[in-house]
Amino acid sequence: ILELSENFEKRKTLRINVEGKVADDLGLVSTKNVLIIDNIKRPCILRNISASGCLVILSCNPKFVMNKPITLYIAFKSSTDPLIFEGKITRYEEVVDRKDLYSLGIQFTESKIPYIFKELLTEYINKLEELMKKNQS
Repeated sequence: ILELSENFEKRKTLRINVEGKVADDLGLVSTKNVLIIDNIKRPCILRNISASGCLVILSCNPKFVMNKPITLYIAFKSSTDPLIFEGKITRYEEVVDRKDLYSLGIQFTESKIPYIFKELLTEYINKLEELMKKNQS
């Protein structure tokens, strides 16, 4: 558990783009998920994820959601129920050629990050590091 926590802490800022085979390797059911803001469920698309947060695409007015607390549900194959992440929206960017969609940066509440997520992310990054070592030799 201590080693897992240490590795997770070291890799906090490493962002993983969630597309194609990467989503499958991470064990995601889908990149389409649900985000709750102001008790309203909103569909969103997960674009990248890290140990400390993620980036989602959402149809919204970003000025009304900035700094608001959120609950994000992400379905993983290894869990029967979606994992629940709490956090807040810390930044936004426009999506090119779309006036109704925005990329929202979410900072997870550190004390509420699911343990199983820490395990999944650490396992995935360990596999990547092993592949890199193998390719270098």
